[in-house]
Amino acid sequence: MDRYLFRGKRIDNGKWVIGFFAEDAGETFLEALKGAVQGTQPETGISIPCIIGIKTGNWFPVDHATIGQCTGLHDCNGKLIFEGDIFLFGAGSTSDQMAVVRWDKEARFLGFSSKERIVYINRDPIKVKVIGNIHDNTELLGEVRP
Repeated sequence: MDRYLFRGKRIDNGKWVIGFFAEDAGETFLEALKGAVQGTQPETGISIPCIIGIKTGNWFPVDHATIGQCTGLHDCNGKLIFEGDIFLFGAGSTSDQMAVVRWDKEARFLGFSSKERIVYINRDPIKVKVIGNIHDNTELLGEVRP
């Protein structure tokens, strides 16, 4: 079920929302799920008159550029891994052991490092640690390509 979750930043306050994705009249919304990640509780949402047949719920307008799909995997600390996350892999913490999660053209989530090396996070996610994301932590990117 985690695989169909999305994350995006709210337009009104810049906070992250995790939930289900919908678009309506050119706007992007996420329906916040109670306790979707790490036991977090969503704030009270707004009521959207009609989004894909849903009339009530915790729907928040979000910045479309920040939307990232959940990979369905957890890192070594049990944190859900999303598209756009920056993670460390291997034993060290240098920039050559850092990668960004992307959805590739072959319909799979991969990490791409600064040397364009592919890191297969789905093989052993226990060996990766999420340290940020491409929206909030641009200083971590260095040579890593988002």
